[in-house]
Amino acid sequence: PNKPAEAAQIAFAVGAHYVDREDWGNARKRLQGAMAQIDRNATLDIQIQAHAMLGLVHAKTGSTTQARQEYDRVRGYWRNPSEVVNKLNAIGGDDGVKARRIGKSLTAVGEALFFFAGEKRAVADKIQFPAYNGPGNRDDVLNFVKTKVGEWIQKKRPAIKEAEAEYLKIVDLQPVPPPRWVIAAGARVGQMYGKFVAEFRAAPIPNEWKG
Repeated sequence: PNKPAEAAQIAFAVGAHYVDREDWGNARKRLQGAMAQIDRNATLDIQIQAHAMLGLVHAKTGSTTQARQEYDRVRGYWRNPSEVVNKLNAIGGDDGVKARRIGKSLTAVGEALFFFAGEKRAVADKIQFPAYNGPGNRDDVLNFVKTKVGEWIQKKRPAIKEAEAEYLKIVDLQPVPPPRWVIAAGARVGQMYGKFVAEFRAAPIPNEWKG
């Protein structure tokens, strides 16, 4: 038996145990301590999952820069999907084992892409709808809509599109997009557009049009 690979797998399992319990402090300590060993000796699928897991731990403990580094590494593993799939299949096992291995790896990659899409979404979310404080007459309201609301649309729409493009990378993952992250990505895109429409509809109406 391959003892170093086994030890690396155990180190990963210990980290995963703390992540499942949401004990982020211990998870961080264990995963960071074992990462060199995992990178050196673990199978490729475990390496991919371990870096995604450490990315999550960093994100949960507010270390955004480190989370970005880990998730970037995970994303990097999947630059050439067919090559990675061949490497994962070469690890061995029956068809079921191979499919599970690819599925778990893809789920980790989906998580990484979701993280980066979330950063783009945060940029879009920061573009606030302008507040109207005018007298409410027709000319003033129409001028506000034309200038301030118009500016808001010109900034907000491209920012949403940019975030949406990042979420779509999950849907486009090869050979099969991970269902969990496809659903999450679809929900986020729906929320962004829903909020955009709701805010636009909340634009002021001239007093004489009310009632």
